[in-house]
Amino acid sequence: MEIILPKNDWILWIFIGVAVIAVSAVLLKKGKPVMKVSIIAAVVIVSGILLFFFYKDSHIMINESGITADTYGEFSIKWRDIQKAYLVPDISESEYAPGMRVHGVAIGDLAIGRYTLKNGKTAMVTIEQKGECAVIVTGKDIYLFGVKKMDEFIEGFKRYREFDDNGT
Repeated sequence: MEIILPKNDWILWIFIGVAVIAVSAVLLKKGKPVMKVSIIAAVVIVSGILLFFFYKDSHIMINESGITADTYGEFSIKWRDIQKAYLVPDISESEYAPGMRVHGVAIGDLAIGRYTLKNGKTAMVTIEQKGECAVIVTGKDIYLFGVKKMDEFIEGFKRYREFDDNGT
């Protein structure tokens, strides 16, 4: 089963905003037109390359080998490595609530990357919206999944493993 997390338009707007500011700054500076055109071309090329790599859909694959996600870097969780798996009705009220971002992205309800949790541990977080969240604990790490298609995630997960009780 594949769950697609559509690309976020805020990334596009950030790149466009930065490019507009850079181009405006270059145009407002005094200097040779050839130099201005070169700098503008470099900004456009770099922006295009960054958009090519970062403005894309992310995927969560759930299959017989485990869970693979390419949300913030790629990571895999093997079924045999899972020690506990909980469904938490409201992640913001849980000890697993994401707190300080170690590295990743946080805009509005979107939180993707590595975060320090309310309980002091760190976790790989993939949360598109507040509310119900799957907490998966392995021997090495903790993973949080709170996607808009949570019903599909739960259905895919339950094909291979049940959730444990008491995730709050």
